[in-house]
Amino acid sequence: MVRKRQRKTDANGDIATASTSSGAVTGTPDGRRDQRVRGKRGGLQEFPNMPLDIVFEVLVRLQPADLLSLSRTSKAFRVLLMSRSAILYWKGARRNVPGLPECPEDMSEPAYASLVFDTRCQGCPKTHIPEPIWQFRRRYCNQCKEANSTPSSETVAKLELATGMSDLVFPLPHAYLYGLVPGGRKMNYAIFHKPDVETLLHRLSSMTAEDKVAYIKQMQDKADEIREHAVKCMEWAYRRKANRQEELNALRMARVKAIEDKLVEEGWGPEVDYMTSPDGPWFPENPNSHPLLDFPIVRQPKPLTSRAWPKVYQEILPMLKEFRKQVREFRF
Repeated sequence: MVRKRQRKTDANGDIATASTSSGAVTGTPDGRRDQRVRGKRGGLQEFPNMPLDIVFEVLVRLQPADLLSLSRTSKAFRVLLMSRSAILYWKGARRNVPGLPECPEDMSEPAYASLVFDTRCQGCPKTHIPEPIWQFRRRYCNQCKEANSTPSSETVAKLELATGMSDLVFPLPHAYLYGLVPGGRKMNYAIFHKPDVETLLHRLSSMTAEDKVAYIKQMQDKADEIREHAVKCMEWAYRRKANRQEELNALRMARVKAIEDKLVEEGWGPEVDYMTSPDGPWFPENPNSHPLLDFPIVRQPKPLTSRAWPKVYQEILPMLKEFRKQVREFRF
């Protein structure tokens, strides 16, 4: 049912409007609508207007991904973080990421941060794209990667036709795409970034033969720099992923140990000994073979809490009962 609004008069006989139910929007003595912000919403709205030394001390302690998120929250933050003077914030944030290669000279700090940390596809609305194509300096989903790529054989032929030169070292970095090749086989084959190829061929079309040679040499040098930087980024990404996997594995095994301790308290000590013995179902040289890790609720990489324990216990209880039978049967 639609709520009716009551008309009330104040001491001066003026009409003030008020809602008949309590809400965030109410009438005020001067007749304006009072927009009340609940909780902590809007808590950062004045931050861009704070003294620059305070702003600097806060922003340089963040990660580049944090600055990207802030730049998209409001116009004020975007103006603050996308100005030329904001480069110190971005450099400071980048240095908080261990091992991350320096920003290339031909890229801005925000663009580099977006390449490294923004997981959205740059060709469509898809998200959670795990890795950029470092050689292209783009992040594409599989479909957009294929749509924005051109095979190396086709591309080299176009370049030779545009320059009149053969046996060229192609002046753009290449990546690889897994797919069908002539003959119906699937394999990795070299590809180039189609937009960059089209730009290259367009520029060459208006140059003299002498200018083409100089331009090709210039682009070859730049391609070498991009390839070298791409290798550094791929190595950094591999190490980062491996380190994160080690952290997750350590959290999982700490959860397993906490569960074992709880089971011993509950009277399942012989079964725990059986699980972790050479004669049991676990291979110590392979931590992932621990029988408790067969349960998704155990594999969660987070500490065991008293609230979660009853549910964990109920899920692993059938396995514990089966182990108890084996312990008794084999007199473990």
